[in-house]
Amino acid sequence: MRTDYCPRIIAHRGNSLQFPENTIESFQSALEIGCDALETDVWLTRDSKLLVWHDETVDRTTECTGPVSSFTLKELQRMDAAYRFKPDEGFPLRASGIHPVSLEDLLCTFPNALFNIDLKSKDERIIDVYYDILASSNALDRVCTASFHQSIHDAMAERHPELLMSLGPRQVWLGMLLPFTLKEGCIVQGPRKVARRYFIEAVHRKGGRIMIWTINDKDEALRLLDKGVDCLFTDNPGILLGGTK
Repeated sequence: MRTDYCPRIIAHRGNSLQFPENTIESFQSALEIGCDALETDVWLTRDSKLLVWHDETVDRTTECTGPVSSFTLKELQRMDAAYRFKPDEGFPLRASGIHPVSLEDLLCTFPNALFNIDLKSKDERIIDVYYDILASSNALDRVCTASFHQSIHDAMAERHPELLMSLGPRQVWLGMLLPFTLKEGCIVQGPRKVARRYFIEAVHRKGGRIMIWTINDKDEALRLLDKGVDCLFTDNPGILLGGTK
């Protein structure tokens, strides 16, 4: 298990205000401007592959509709991931060849990048599929794994204890109420309300790190870092990188 995972600025779905989220183009841009790590989410497809995708459905960002789990990976990769991307006027990147990407392809495209990956599917089959992809992509030591589903989090931690994982939602809120329950070296991820000074100090006493999402304002970022927050997730890394490194 990697113990020195300490990025400062993590690109939330890539440089997702400038490029279609969760695409190779978005992640490439984030790395080029100096982000320390990349954040993304994964869902199981109908054929038990893993798609890099945030929503349960493809409706919000593509020309198609329906749950990710109802399509095969090949069907998903034919969709236009830039179809509804509208940074200003119009839809400038429609039909420009930007497509959804598999987790395997993402890890292989950026073999030296650090990642934070959230397991979105509630289906426990995702656990071993995910682990096998990390292992075959030589990515076990450069990924921090998370899940909002406590059952998935706990099952992953039990089956693959060597993985670096952030705390599950239950452990985070328990830790806020009873800081002595925090584990040594814990990684805490959460929204702004988690960034309370007493809790930040409690995490640091355990040798842990606290990571807050999703921060897109430079002044707010500086305030959080000044309080002792270790890492920020952002959709707008270009703004934050101007004064937070």
